[in-house]
Amino acid sequence: MFPFVFKLWRYHGLPTVDETPDVSKVSPVAPASPVASDRLARADTYRRQADLRRVWRENYLPRLWAGGRIVPGGGPRVILAVDDGGSSFEGALKTATFLADRWKAALAESPVVRSADETFRIAEDEGADWLVIGKPSAGEAEAGPASLAERLVRETGLTVLADREGSLANGVRRILIPVDGTASSLPAVAEGLRWARAFSAELMVLHVAEKAAERETEHADFLDILEAVGWNSVAHETRIGRGTVAEAILEAARDGGADLILMTTKRALIAAEVTRRSSVPVFVLHAAEVF
Repeated sequence: MFPFVFKLWRYHGLPTVDETPDVSKVSPVAPASPVASDRLARADTYRRQADLRRVWRENYLPRLWAGGRIVPGGGPRVILAVDDGGSSFEGALKTATFLADRWKAALAESPVVRSADETFRIAEDEGADWLVIGKPSAGEAEAGPASLAERLVRETGLTVLADREGSLANGVRRILIPVDGTASSLPAVAEGLRWARAFSAELMVLHVAEKAAERETEHADFLDILEAVGWNSVAHETRIGRGTVAEAILEAARDGGADLILMTTKRALIAAEVTRRSSVPVFVLHAAEVF
C-alpha cells in the first residue's frame, strides 16, 4: 500500500515526506486561454454548489428540524381566535375554525382584547401555537392607527395569521413565500411545503435581495438549498423581486394570484407592513433562531 501511495504522490507532483520543493526552479504558469478559464469557472461553480448542498444537508437541515421547531408533516396543537372587538372577528373565527378542522387542532377563543401584551398572556395560558386575527380594510388600515394584528406581528414574535374576511376558509391554491436567500428563510419554506401538501397548493418563492447586483447569484444558491429541503415534491415557481421589499412582496402577491402570503418574524417591521397593506391573508411564522 505504501509504495502505491508514494507513486501517486510522485505522479501528482506533490512533495513526499523527504522532499522539500525548490520554488526557485518552478517555471511561471502560462495564463489560461479564455476557453480554459470558462471551463475552470464553471467547474468551480459546480463544485461550490455541490459543497453548499452537502453542508446544508449534513449540518444545517438536521438543526432546522431539531427541537420541535419545525416538524415535517405536523401542525398546530391549539389555534386561538383573537377577538379585537372589531367587525373582522367573525371572519377570523371562520378561518380559525376551518384551520383547526384541517389541522386537527383544538380551537380556543379569546375575550375582547385591546393590547398585544394582553393577547400574548392569553396565548400563553391557552398554549396556543397559532393566533388568527382579523384586520381592518385597506382604507381603514391606511387612515387609522396600527391594528392589533400589526402590533402582534411587530411586538410579540408570535405566529399570527391575519385574515380580513375569513377568505382563507375558502381554500388555499397559491402560497407566496418571500425569502432573502439566507438560512433564516428556510423555516418559512418548510412551513410552506407543509401547507402546500395539506391543501394541494402551489408555492411561489419570491427572492427579495437588498442589493440588486447580488440577486442572481444569491437566487441560484438558494435554489440549491430549496432542492435539499424537498422543494421539488410540490408544484412551484420562483420569482426575483424588484424595488423595496414590502412593495415587491405585495406586487408579487397581486400578479401571482396568491391566496396567502407566508413570512417569518425575522424582519418584523416588513411583516407588519405587509400585514397592514395586503388584500390577502398573511401568515407570519415565529421562527426560533437556529443558526
